[in-house]
Amino acid sequence: FGSQMTSYSRCNGAAGYDATRWNINNGDLSNPNNYPNHHCELVSPVIDLSDAGPVSLQFWQVNFSLNGNDSPADPVSRIFISTDGGMTFGDPIYIETNNILTADQTNWANGELRRYFLPDLAGESQVVLRFEFHGDFYSWYIDDVYFIETPDNSLTINEDVYGAAPSYLTPQSLVDPVLGIAEVSNTGLQTQPNTIVNIEYSGPSTGSSVVDLGDLASDSTSFDCADQLFQPTAVGRYLAEMTADSDSTDFDYSDNSVSFQFEVTDSV
Repeated sequence: FGSQMTSYSRCNGAAGYDATRWNINNGDLSNPNNYPNHHCELVSPVIDLSDAGPVSLQFWQVNFSLNGNDSPADPVSRIFISTDGGMTFGDPIYIETNNILTADQTNWANGELRRYFLPDLAGESQVVLRFEFHGDFYSWYIDDVYFIETPDNSLTINEDVYGAAPSYLTPQSLVDPVLGIAEVSNTGLQTQPNTIVNIEYSGPSTGSSVVDLGDLASDSTSFDCADQLFQPTAVGRYLAEMTADSDSTDFDYSDNSVSFQFEVTDSV
């Protein structure tokens, strides 16, 4: 797809599965009975976290995925975790991506840093990770997989739960106000005081609003609506940028924001 892995050690390679290459070389996509149904696993050795406190799993990825095998709504990429040396595994952690598959590549991301707060692994001595590609298309590459000490202050905005315009293109005579909605998780060890999401609307007309989430406890998630609506008034393209923050200095601001676009047209 032309995306680049931006991990720190990218020069020495990465691990991944390319379903598209397999489909082209081996598949028969003209026959609906041969629709691709891939399953590929990458399993770690046993990892000893017996001396660790609350940890987070961190890795870089380039992720272009379409439909999961179990359900088209499920992400193709997922992780399972074992604490008994790989004998049994827990429920899947589905891995999201900012990549949106469009022909013009305007919403393609390069390497993305992903971090997951896993405090229950503290003190475990027989941890095994199982990365799975489980779907039809396209590819998933990962690199620089680490367990890190969980930071005190770490907010993450949910990239799949936010208030967007009802449709991308809306005639000016039918346009409705846009309601800002945000969901934020505290993946740090400390309560984040006065957590808010600032929403800035730019375009032919501008505006702003705030989602007030109050004090957000460690390992918790909060969801709420903005304090006011935004009413687009002029024809053109708009950009809404949502950023989570608190009174604390965040460990990593790269996962604190999400944005969406919409357009007001002059005709139906």
